[in-house]
Amino acid sequence: MKKFLGLILFFIFVFIGLALYILNSGHLIWEGVKYANDKYLEEYQINLEDINFSWENESLTQKFIHIQGEDICIKLMGNHPCLDQLEVAVRFDLLDLPQFEIVKVHAASEKIDFTLPSTEKAPKQESALIDIGYYLEMIRDQLKSIPAENIFLSFPQIQLRSGEKIQTIALELKRKENQDQLQGWLRYKTNKLAMSTPINIQLGQKPEVKLNPELSMGDIHLKSMIDMDFMPEQFKLDFQLNKFHYTQKYKLGGLQCHSKFGYQEQIKLNCDQGDFSALIKKNFNFNIQADIELANKINLNNHENFIILNARGEGKKSNAFDIELNSQLFLSFNSSELQYKLEKLNVLVDIKKFQRIEKELRSTPFAIPAPFNNLQGQVKLTGKLDEKLNYFEFPLEAEFDLLQNKNVQLKGRLESYVKLNQQYQPTLIKGDFQLARLKFFVPDIDPLYGIPNVAPSSKINKEIRFEKKKKSSLDYDLKIVTSNNESIQIHNQFFEPYLALGAKIHVTPQKLTLNIDASDKAKLVYLKRELLIKEINVSKESKSTLIDLTFEDEIQGYKIILNVVGSADKPRLLLSSFPSLPREDNISLLLYRRKSNELTGLDQASVGSTQNAISNRALGLFSIWAFASTPIDSVSYDSETNTYNAVVGLPGGASVSIGTNWDQVNNLTFRKRITNTWAVVTTFEPKDTDSKETIMLQKEISF
Repeated sequence: MKKFLGLILFFIFVFIGLALYILNSGHLIWEGVKYANDKYLEEYQINLEDINFSWENESLTQKFIHIQGEDICIKLMGNHPCLDQLEVAVRFDLLDLPQFEIVKVHAASEKIDFTLPSTEKAPKQESALIDIGYYLEMIRDQLKSIPAENIFLSFPQIQLRSGEKIQTIALELKRKENQDQLQGWLRYKTNKLAMSTPINIQLGQKPEVKLNPELSMGDIHLKSMIDMDFMPEQFKLDFQLNKFHYTQKYKLGGLQCHSKFGYQEQIKLNCDQGDFSALIKKNFNFNIQADIELANKINLNNHENFIILNARGEGKKSNAFDIELNSQLFLSFNSSELQYKLEKLNVLVDIKKFQRIEKELRSTPFAIPAPFNNLQGQVKLTGKLDEKLNYFEFPLEAEFDLLQNKNVQLKGRLESYVKLNQQYQPTLIKGDFQLARLKFFVPDIDPLYGIPNVAPSSKINKEIRFEKKKKSSLDYDLKIVTSNNESIQIHNQFFEPYLALGAKIHVTPQKLTLNIDASDKAKLVYLKRELLIKEINVSKESKSTLIDLTFEDEIQGYKIILNVVGSADKPRLLLSSFPSLPREDNISLLLYRRKSNELTGLDQASVGSTQNAISNRALGLFSIWAFASTPIDSVSYDSETNTYNAVVGLPGGASVSIGTNWDQVNNLTFRKRITNTWAVVTTFEPKDTDSKETIMLQKEISF
């Protein structure tokens, strides 16, 4: 039994001694590595004879390995990439494997050309999640231990090819003179992306990496500062965007446009129907401060890797506005290219001073019109990315509460759906506005002179040609509702003290609808008449404008109701009364404030002429208003020519005769009685080019 135990102990000590001899004899280990390379790694064609290997025993368990060589090549996936120079030094402890310490890294090559295998038909493999925190901690520990003078990397050109796609990488990293820092640069370029950045790495107990990248990705160009702190629990980046601008071609309402915007840049919009420019002042410095967190784990397989970046940031401009940003960027990279996809984007813009926007847009084609240019208040804009089947939608929601002294108060909500595809074109804008108060003043007008004509200046001899409208790709749905039926106040000589209204407005590209709810104060006062406005409905579709207006006049205990319906150019007048009266009595009460059986023969003839004119729709919208609000002396109507002549009584015994209709005045006669038999008559007849005026003294003779 003792012999057997002694034999076992003999073999144990022999094995331990042999192991210690091998582990302390680096050349034996290196010979084993070369044997394994020739036996099992023949397909990679690694020539280890050109590599100098040295092994140092710093203690019984601590070892130091130094590898150095030139023109080291390897066969990999049909390629033969080579390193012109390679030098690596590693220290490790046999009792603490697999941990190791990189002491020195020198690598350089003028050019590396590598063709990647096609991944189009590569089989789908299960995802492998890799704990990024473990590797970040390992990198941090290595950066803490490597002296700066022992790091040198130089790769001026690394080309990765996959079919027609080419990725180019260039890197250089070396010690900053007399400091424990590394300096260098990195450039990366594909057919879609170009990025370059200087690199500054602080080594030691708290490794820190600073980058200042400039990136162009399609139409996006940015310059930023990135400060990375390697923490084992969380990979954090302090990110400051110093400058960016974005250029894009897109369709906007049928226009082909090219835009450029950014901060510390001019905002420009150029469309094929003109060149517009709205400029942001150069002293507008807006910085985004953001923390970017790398996901704790990344998905890794043979064909696709991806990283998710979560960014949060905010920017401030004194007391003008604040911006908050919360986004998630999905970066995927395979053996052929880098792709990016914005998974999530939440934006909050708080504009504290509306006047800041008004001043920036002043004297530009986008200037805010009066009276809204004097509004004071706050606007909040929020946006959230929403992924659809083949595109993204970016709904923008704006809430605002604006006030202009005591004349205008506007509250509302505006939604805009921007479709993000290849053209980045807006597809739908929805808005819900609440108009709390709107007060404005209308210039004095007189129905006796008809509706003023708007004509081009005679100085313009050039014929104006209008281009045929293109079908718009912009869709909108806007609704404006007042708080109550007294929110809108219209001040004019016709209204005492003002016209108080409520309104509902609905606007789409196809149709405009206006519904006005009048309050008890909605009275139209003109000359000796007072007319109560009950309801106004207007809808415009294509070239047709339809109206539905309701007015009320109380005369001798009767409520005369005027309902104007139909097209605006040829409306239909429906008369009714309460208590009910015949049609001729309704007209008689409107014209003469008396029933038809109380009128003289001449006045009854005027009632009949007015009735015929109404039946044949000879009265335009403006005429109906004047007939209902103006004291009429007499009316004559010619059914063959569909024209009429009305005499209006004025205070002081004067009268005005207006021919044809009030919408398009063809002649105007003013008559003032001097005595019982004499009167002064003035006639004005406008023609196409010349006007004719006559004044005469008229004597009435009775037969």
